[in-house]
Amino acid sequence: MTASPSLRLSKRLLDPNLLFSLLTQMANKAPALMTATILTRVYATEVMGDFFFATALSFFVSMIASFGTNLHLVRAVAAQPHQGLEQLGEVLGLRLSSAVIAFFLLNGSIWVVAPELLMMMTMTSLHFLLGDLSHSFGAFLIGMQRFRLRLFLSLTGPVFLMGSVALTVLFNANFIYTLLCYVLASVIMLTMSYIIVRMKFGLIPISLHWQVLRRISYLCWPLLMIETLQIVQFKIDTLMIFSMLSATAVAEYETAYRLLEVTRLAVRPLAVVAFPLCVTYATQQRWGDVNQLLWRTVLLAAALGGLFALVVTPRPDLIMGIIWGDAYRQSGPILRVLFLTAPLLLAGVVWASLANAVHLERTLMLIMAMATVLNLTLNFWAIPIWGAVGAAWTTLATEAFILTILSLTWVRTFSTRASNSRTTVGQ
Repeated sequence: MTASPSLRLSKRLLDPNLLFSLLTQMANKAPALMTATILTRVYATEVMGDFFFATALSFFVSMIASFGTNLHLVRAVAAQPHQGLEQLGEVLGLRLSSAVIAFFLLNGSIWVVAPELLMMMTMTSLHFLLGDLSHSFGAFLIGMQRFRLRLFLSLTGPVFLMGSVALTVLFNANFIYTLLCYVLASVIMLTMSYIIVRMKFGLIPISLHWQVLRRISYLCWPLLMIETLQIVQFKIDTLMIFSMLSATAVAEYETAYRLLEVTRLAVRPLAVVAFPLCVTYATQQRWGDVNQLLWRTVLLAAALGGLFALVVTPRPDLIMGIIWGDAYRQSGPILRVLFLTAPLLLAGVVWASLANAVHLERTLMLIMAMATVLNLTLNFWAIPIWGAVGAAWTTLATEAFILTILSLTWVRTFSTRASNSRTTVGQ
């Protein structure tokens, strides 16, 4: 007897690998958040505003440089684990090439436009580009079902980062040494990832042949476009606030937004669990099971977002003061509006992940492009009038738009595919 989607989802939620996946997500996010909360208490708001701007732009560029290869690598290695090292080598060849190009393009542009930010941008871009290279090894380990090993490697950089940043603060070091700690943390994690994968699985045949790079690029470009549009959606507010207001406004907005980003950790395990189930059901043309699993997962994500909103919105100024320091209490209104977005954001994160599972990449890409245009348009209008709070309201409106269109798209897609499946069975 075939287990129902709900039962299979419940069983996978109890899988120990889910715990390792959740801990890995926490290792990737929590230390960076904790070090940032330390830095906001030590350095001036203007300095932190420049830092948050540099990290937002570096993160955006590094995600473009990743070329959507992580999801591709997970799929490819899971489908053909005996060729995992070859697939990892092909992805690393593309990633190394794109990372070098991205580094020089980004910092060359900053040298021309804002030379006073060049040193900070150089260090933060190195941190993100090197750190993202280590994520390729993480994607390989996911495909190989080695979640414990992935967790271990994900801890190496963040543990060093927290300890070294604490020392720089203790000795009142210049901010440049703090930035150096970020770079060294990424170097350590990348080095350890290479060494461990080399020891456990064998030599990685990194390929730099043009034909291989072109083939991988062709396979990954839809995923690249989706990731790029998602990052634009998440980070364009910060960049526009920096250009239209001030570095101080960036610090006020980014500290609030980082707390919203943390809530996504709550639904990452749901996506990790539901993704392979959706792939399996879709492959078997079991569209009723896909539909049931998808809606249950999305509604659970929205409920978690609603819980976060209920906890945060009554006293956002108090939360900002406790986490970031008294200087950031005035960001309370921004935090309140952003957390009204939490149910929409978390449901949308799950929707996007499961849309990839059933090969709706191009549809998702179109939706994210429309949302990006909407976000830009509303920000150009709202930020000059209401400041950073206007950007928060824009985020709320955009996430509502994304979730609505995704839901309508899925209803239509499910109806079409279920009908086609019944026709095929009848024939």
